[in-house]
Amino acid sequence: MNVRGKIVMSVLAVFMVAAVSAQQFYNSVNPLTTASNTLNYKLTGNQYYFWPKYIGSVYLNEEWCHAKLELENGDIYEDVYVKLNTYLDEMIMYNERVGSVISLDKTIIHEFEMEQGYGTYGLFRKVNFDRIPKGYHYVNVLYDGSVKLYLWHKTEVVKRSLYKDEIHGGMRDSEYKHMLNYYIIFPDGSMNKVSLDRRSFLQLFPEQRRTLKRLFRRNKIHFYTATDLVQATKIIEEEIF
Repeated sequence: MNVRGKIVMSVLAVFMVAAVSAQQFYNSVNPLTTASNTLNYKLTGNQYYFWPKYIGSVYLNEEWCHAKLELENGDIYEDVYVKLNTYLDEMIMYNERVGSVISLDKTIIHEFEMEQGYGTYGLFRKVNFDRIPKGYHYVNVLYDGSVKLYLWHKTEVVKRSLYKDEIHGGMRDSEYKHMLNYYIIFPDGSMNKVSLDRRSFLQLFPEQRRTLKRLFRRNKIHFYTATDLVQATKIIEEEIF
């Protein structure tokens, strides 16, 4: 049976059992650094069990994707299969060695690169939010200079018109909706929420407002896409910091 087939069978098996609190361990076959003694060569986590209640997806990536993990102690795990649950804000890993799905312990993860299609990889990092919702969250690092731009993928439950749940039965009035939350991080570590809107950037720098407006026009930044936000962040880094 190929890897994809094994994953499908494993996921079905997980959904048929209740969640357990006992830890499951993943032993990498990849060589680790000497610092790995602090974890005894193991990635720790809990058995994963989640049954969606509404229509929509709770995952950033529906398919299992290759990823490279870097732990807080500097160890590297390569070629693991993961999903990012953006509702629970947890990284889910398929453990081919023992044939199970686990939710990785967030305390040991520093950052990871996850396949995003066509041979490209996105960098994600565990970041401590100093605002609501406070705590550690996985963010997509869009720009990583002295000024940084993060994208926090967050799935929320929102109200909608009543509909029939064809999978679980019954009527529902909510759905999962994927939200995009952008944050620009200044060199002093302060975090500021921005959006696909020029005004959200300009209001952060009232004294440089005219200069930034001119530079945004000159560089044809229209604030339509994340690429525009990256270009705006670079200009702020060069001109202000």
